[in-house]
Amino acid sequence: MTSAAIRPDGRLVAIRTYNGDLHVRPGGRGRLTPSGWPACNITGLEVQGEAIDFLDDSTFVLTSEADLRGRGSIHTVKMPE
Repeated sequence: MTSAAIRPDGRLVAIRTYNGDLHVRPGGRGRLTPSGWPACNITGLEVQGEAIDFLDDSTFVLTSEADLRGRGSIHTVKMPE
């Protein structure tokens, strides 16, 4: 895991990994439970992906660190339906 974000309504959590993001829901006693949303495959989108946040209820903003070839990047990705 490199980053996580909570949707503004608090009903969905996105957890960023190096090759995708997982969607989970806050559950009882602070536990996370499967959300039913498919994960987004972001493999190869960025050289060094780091952060995730919600732009709106179904769109993520992904950021990446700079590498030896240039600047970091910012992408938006729509959640699969």
